[in-house]
Amino acid sequence: LSLDTVPCPDPYVERLLDGVAFLAARTRLKVDAERSRFSRAVLDVLYPDLVTPAPATAMAVLKPGQQVQSMTAGHAVARGTRLVSSLRPGLSTRSTFTTAQAVTLWPIAITSVSYYQDRSGLAAAGIGPVGGVRGEAALRVALARTGKGKLSELSLDRLDLYFAGRAKAPLLFDAIFGACSAV
Repeated sequence: LSLDTVPCPDPYVERLLDGVAFLAARTRLKVDAERSRFSRAVLDVLYPDLVTPAPATAMAVLKPGQQVQSMTAGHAVARGTRLVSSLRPGLSTRSTFTTAQAVTLWPIAITSVSYYQDRSGLAAAGIGPVGGVRGEAALRVALARTGKGKLSELSLDRLDLYFAGRAKAPLLFDAIFGACSAV
């Protein structure tokens, strides 16, 4: 604009131009400072593992040993328990993982799972109303004790289950925990 070469007789206009210039400079500094935060937010949405990678995780299968088979109270595995892999041939390091949640091992095995998707299937299986509620579908899970003794001898008040599978597991989880009317 070459405003320095032309003298400005009005001091108010001169102060107004100075104020606009300082405001524009301040806005430019804020935009420059926020550019990295904005880029990070966009990357978090588009590709979350690039900015903050997830640590190595694994699903571990813990099978109760012989001493757990005879327990009636189960065996508690605390959160934070270290799991160390065996040393493989040709490798000099072991992988170490820690458990993310507490788990109780029980001498129990799932022997069968049946799904009944309509009322005629429920009636054929002998499943009637539970607590006055008539269900539209049912999932029957049969459990058996793997050690000596009966299943009823266990002091079992809670049982954690893991749903595996890519396509069907979320649907099954939602049906059980989102739309369950009785157990």
